[in-house]
Amino acid sequence: MLKKSVYEKMINLVINSLPAALFAIDNYGKIIYFSTIRYSSASVEKLQGKSFDRIIKAIFHDEKPNLISEAYYKCKKERNGTELLRVRHVNNIGVECYYNLKFLYDHNEEIVVCFVQNITESVLIKEEITMLTEEYEETTKTLREKIAELDINLMNMNVYK
Repeated sequence: MLKKSVYEKMINLVINSLPAALFAIDNYGKIIYFSTIRYSSASVEKLQGKSFDRIIKAIFHDEKPNLISEAYYKCKKERNGTELLRVRHVNNIGVECYYNLKFLYDHNEEIVVCFVQNITESVLIKEEITMLTEEYEETTKTLREKIAELDINLMNMNVYK
């Protein structure tokens, strides 16, 4: 069995490599662990002991806090994992962001672990590829129609004799 410090280093390595955050929430809804590369260690320590619901409402100030809280309480009540995929959020400066949230119940510690991953970049790339594919298909369709019209016009002019 590895030491706790090794697990913490492993977690920090993963969190610092991904645009993500990791929460551990006790049975009272208080954050007992929080890790992310985005905030300083002083900011992270300020979140510990705070209400998960309150923090989520401060971050996701639109309708998403209820959706996220419901997923957290479902995980806690059913003592089973749950996830929210591609949660859309418009941040304070008006930029659209997308997140995957995964909740897991730890039976030994009786806590809920929440992994929040920012998937904005992959969603935007996928949307761009979809748009380019649709444009390509439309252009190809138009080109085929114009070639067919040209063939008909050339046949009417008896060019193919």
